[in-house]
Amino acid sequence: PNSNLEDSTENTVLGELAYQWTPIDTLIGRVDYAHFDSNASVFDQGSALGGLGHRFSETFNAELLLGTTYTTFEEQASAGNPAKSGDDTTFAVYLTVEKELRTGSVAAFFQRDVGGGGFGLARRGTQLDVLWDTIIVPDRWFFSLAGEAFRTDSIEQVNSRDDRSYVQIVPRLRWQFSRQLALDISYRYRLNNQDRGPGTPDNADSNAGIIGLVFSFDRYAISR
Repeated sequence: PNSNLEDSTENTVLGELAYQWTPIDTLIGRVDYAHFDSNASVFDQGSALGGLGHRFSETFNAELLLGTTYTTFEEQASAGNPAKSGDDTTFAVYLTVEKELRTGSVAAFFQRDVGGGGFGLARRGTQLDVLWDTIIVPDRWFFSLAGEAFRTDSIEQVNSRDDRSYVQIVPRLRWQFSRQLALDISYRYRLNNQDRGPGTPDNADSNAGIIGLVFSFDRYAISR
């Protein structure tokens, strides 16, 4: 089927400065500039963020960055949509939380910002990723659970193909039955809800079971 995806090019320049304020606190400043070019639109954006990284304990860390992203865009004319231009200012958030457990770890990542989408337009995205992994039997059995959820909205045109919600959940079991060979078993659920305007919903979900055999090559150190 025709996906209507757009070829695009994006160039980004990013600078970051970190200052160790206290033994457990780090002040962080970040600025970046990006230029996005596709057949559907061209946009330039700059962002400035500041925040704090804090170590609650030897096994628990968090980092929060807040700021704004300013975007100017020029959208090309398409079927039913005239050419247009404009700008947008979005409140940006980046949050990372990581916790080491006795037999594994858990991490969560949240972000809200503006970037380029697969359909060639600037889109505002809000996303949450969570990953938990644990050791069931040392050196033998491992389990992980990954979840992803996001909502995107085009800042350029109403009812864009980029206006959608997406959820993915992936539990995975790994059996390391030799030093180099492992059996990987996983299940993947996906839900995609695309907004095409009143009365025209476009929802889809999928289920997939995946079994893989993983072979890891030995690493050899070569001395000079």
